[in-house]
Amino acid sequence: MEETKVEETKEVKPTYKKHGPLYWLIIVVGMTFIVFMSIRIGEKIAEEKIEKEDGSKPSTVTSNSNSNSNEQKESEVTDAEKVEINSLMSLLFLNSEIKNNNMKAFGLNNILFGLFNNFEGTTGKNGKNIIIVAGMKKEDIIKYTATNGTFKDDKTKNEILDTIKANNETEAISYDKFNTYYKKLFNEDASTEDIIGICPNWYYDSTNKMFVAFLGCGGVDFKGQIAYLDSYSKVDDNIVVTTYVAGVNSLSNGATLYTDAQLSTKYKDLTTEEFNKFEIDETNKTSFTKYNFTFAKNTNGEYYFKSLTKAN
Repeated sequence: MEETKVEETKEVKPTYKKHGPLYWLIIVVGMTFIVFMSIRIGEKIAEEKIEKEDGSKPSTVTSNSNSNSNEQKESEVTDAEKVEINSLMSLLFLNSEIKNNNMKAFGLNNILFGLFNNFEGTTGKNGKNIIIVAGMKKEDIIKYTATNGTFKDDKTKNEILDTIKANNETEAISYDKFNTYYKKLFNEDASTEDIIGICPNWYYDSTNKMFVAFLGCGGVDFKGQIAYLDSYSKVDDNIVVTTYVAGVNSLSNGATLYTDAQLSTKYKDLTTEEFNKFEIDETNKTSFTKYNFTFAKNTNGEYYFKSLTKAN
């Protein structure tokens, strides 16, 4: 009987490759990146959750002060939008020229009082009509020569026609031209009601479809506002212009400035020369009342004046 031989199997121990410093550096950097991205993703989710819960959207402010950043975000007020908003602000302030971010608007009995006394931008039709007619450009005003005018007040009609017969032509504005400005600013059609409360009053001629000026002005006491356009910001689909406003009451040799649009708190008296040079700027703006003018978009994607509120 043969003897079975069993061969012994030697256990082979595995050998491990040693890794150098570069290998471990790569591992550490990779783990750090993974942890960092996990934290950022968590923060992003939290931000989106907060935004969804409170319904707010971030706003970006474009200030008149110098900025160190040349990058423009999608939510910033663009240069084109600023030009569009400035044209509406100018129209709102009686077609005043904007110079150094300042506008000066004046009229008998302070024709902007109705706007600043109502901080919801819901000034009545007559108040809106006054703002537009007071800011009409000279080239938009024509001579009224019609003798067949139809007015709501027969007495007014007779007086206007008598004035024309006496070769004393009065001024007029076509409804279409008037409505172009009105619709641009307020996003609605103008009323055909007589415009009362401004010198002169304007009566609507329904036959010739125009507003006709009548009754002379004897007053010389002009009041108004100076507005400083400080910054532009986007809030949802609206653009808000934060504006500092001073009230002005003219004097025989200058003007009195007030800290608010309603002329309730006196700031200082200025000579004519001082007043002509006066501007609201970064050095004195906080002496005056801050207002927010809000402009919304219509269905055509164009901005219009929506509301006016006092800023905090």
